[in-house]
Amino acid sequence: MALARSGAYLAGDRRVRPRERTRWRFILERLVEEAERALAGDDLSAGAEATELLLDLAQEIRG
Repeated sequence: MALARSGAYLAGDRRVRPRERTRWRFILERLVEEAERALAGDDLSAGAEATELLLDLAQEIRG
């Protein structure tokens, strides 16, 4: 999460391998799907927490 917050996946940061940077979009999509499934299931608190983390990350990246 720290690398994502620092923008390492978006810029040419050496802490993230090029292949991992390419896969970041797919990883993010998977995390969103998992959060949606958690919200649709019985464990609303886990889904809400995951969704909140993703929204915070999106807000930080946007800024």
